[in-house]
Amino acid sequence: MVEILKADIFFFVTTVVVVIVGILLITALAYLVKIIRDIRGISKRAKSEADFIFDDVGFLRRDIKTGTSKAARAVHKIITKTAKTATKSRKK
Repeated sequence: MVEILKADIFFFVTTVVVVIVGILLITALAYLVKIIRDIRGISKRAKSEADFIFDDVGFLRRDIKTGTSKAARAVHKIITKTAKTATKSRKK
């Protein structure tokens, strides 16, 4: 009779522990899904912003080649000035 009582207590405690661990796992998975969704959204936004940056750089390159904008001329001056100072420092 005592062994049956001990077995019942063991199975009760085991059942409670399994339920608690299951609840904790479900909660952890729910948070994991939320984190993955946030990462996916951040990734999509970064990709779209990168596309905008590539477009802007493309326009700037075109303007530098044609010399049609003030920004393009300023960038061209900076690049040529940097190249000249690099050349002068090598000669010394």
